[in-house]
Amino acid sequence: MTKIDFDKRIQQLLPYLKTAGKQVIEMREDPGFSVMQKPDDSPVSNADIWANSYFTDILEQHFPGEPIVGEESESKEYPVGAERLWFVDPIDGTRQFVSGKDNFFILIGLCLNGVPSMGICYKPSTGLLIAGNIETGVWSINEDGIKTPMQAAPWPSDPGSDPSIILKRPDQELKQSLLDEFGIKRHPYVGDQVDMLAPLFGMSNGYVTYRETAYWDLCAPAAIMHSAGYEILHQPDDSIYLFNEGGFKAEFYYSLPSNTPAQIKKLLFSKVMSF
Repeated sequence: MTKIDFDKRIQQLLPYLKTAGKQVIEMREDPGFSVMQKPDDSPVSNADIWANSYFTDILEQHFPGEPIVGEESESKEYPVGAERLWFVDPIDGTRQFVSGKDNFFILIGLCLNGVPSMGICYKPSTGLLIAGNIETGVWSINEDGIKTPMQAAPWPSDPGSDPSIILKRPDQELKQSLLDEFGIKRHPYVGDQVDMLAPLFGMSNGYVTYRETAYWDLCAPAAIMHSAGYEILHQPDDSIYLFNEGGFKAEFYYSLPSNTPAQIKKLLFSKVMSF
């Protein structure tokens, strides 16, 4: 397998992210802006469709032969076991986008042998970019071009700490058990950033979702968290969950500090898998 220069790939994509971010905002302000409903009743705009096509073309141009799955792509088939596989969410947060809010993102993720290994999250409204890969780690770049390294924070060991986890669709029993047994609170959803990345900003100590989630929503943030040193979902046999086995959605997913106590993970996993 040829070694991938992840940093070079990220640098190649940066100008296109800025171009696309500017374009979708201009499209939203245009009188011809249109919004439709998909079969699952979620909204999709002509800006989503344009950005999906734009990034598919760019990836095909720069990385020929590597399959690409975009949220708005008509075909979402890819070769099972693909060595390199891209997942693109052209506008993550379409509901916010079409309502005129600024909390939307462009997500591009690359899986290497099914493992999320390179991720880019770009927020057009502020110019904030978060990018990472398994070789050189994670950094953020703000609108002024200031680059800041980011890395995993350990699970708090101080008895007086007040840990929290972003939990999506947990049942009441789980929420109460986390609080009663470990003092863990459910952290509010993060409005100005992708929820899965919240631990990188000190907004929570981890992320767990029990909601079925598409790979184009997961791949980029999972790659960023993986590259920062967080543990991302493993199978019961401790092998990592793979994104290239033919599916498009995960029923359960998490990113947690690698030193998260086993008892806590056991409780979290008890709802969906054996530990």
